[in-house]
Amino acid sequence: MQKSSNCSPHRFMFVALLLAGLMAIHGEAIAGDPAWLRDVTFMAYTPSEFKVINGKPIPASSESIAEDLQVLRPYADGLITYSVANGLADVVGLADKAGFHAVILGIWSPTDKYEVTLAVKLVRQYPKLVRAIVVGNEGLFWKRYTWHDVQKTIKQIRRDVPDVAVTTSEPMVSYLGSPARLGCEDQDFLLPNIHPVFEPWFHPESVTQATEFVLDIEKRLYALCNKFVLIKETGVPSGPSSEGFTQATQSAFWRNLMHKMHTQPHAALAYFEAFDAPWKIEEIARDSGRRDAREAAWGWFTSSRKPKEVVEALQPRSPTKTPAGVGAQ
Repeated sequence: MQKSSNCSPHRFMFVALLLAGLMAIHGEAIAGDPAWLRDVTFMAYTPSEFKVINGKPIPASSESIAEDLQVLRPYADGLITYSVANGLADVVGLADKAGFHAVILGIWSPTDKYEVTLAVKLVRQYPKLVRAIVVGNEGLFWKRYTWHDVQKTIKQIRRDVPDVAVTTSEPMVSYLGSPARLGCEDQDFLLPNIHPVFEPWFHPESVTQATEFVLDIEKRLYALCNKFVLIKETGVPSGPSSEGFTQATQSAFWRNLMHKMHTQPHAALAYFEAFDAPWKIEEIARDSGRRDAREAAWGWFTSSRKPKEVVEALQPRSPTKTPAGVGAQ
């Protein structure tokens, strides 16, 4: 007669559910811990060679991306990207080789199944480097997709790669405006774009007012969701000089803001953006009907990788020391 087993199917099921629950808690703990967001110096990055002309993306070569990253690495140990399509997936492997400590990986189109699948693949391939996925960039504001699209993709990512943090990125009005606010519960941290330059009161010399504005919005966002705020985009462009924008005014804004951000326990600042992008002027005008010469000059470096005055405000980053919480998966 066959001996009865103490391990009944019900018991196996209980153990399986318990392990699944523990894994889910472990994933939430990793994704929700903001320590790595404070300890990494992030640069918002689009390759200097990348362009969009008449709506058509023109990818950067891997060689050019590698040269970009060699320029950036002495000053930043983290990258925030905008997409993995059109050759931009190459950034992750090259960032790993260049010694970056963290990548916040962008998905430009949450409805693009190929892009979402590729982002998940990169997380699995580089689990210690890709620390978060950004589901979309200003697409709600520009009506490229819906909040339902964002939520659906966030759920898929949480299912497929539960240890990675997930967020989205929108202008501040998408978080604070009425009638609908972005759902706090769906995001592990907030990644807003806060641009005083586009406020009606702004002028290039209003450095103090502009930095206080950024800090005020950051505090309101934290109060809204009680989640860490990493400001992905802010800044003052270095041109056009005909409108009063210079490298000196750009540097003054960033120095002032960086100094004041040190006192903010629930927020950090990414540097927007790595390189000037002259192609943006015509492309944004094509989409919006608004031609704005400032869009070419947000970079900390020129499109030919020459440092601007603002780079002097950055502290060199160690090429070897890994910040707390990074690579602990």
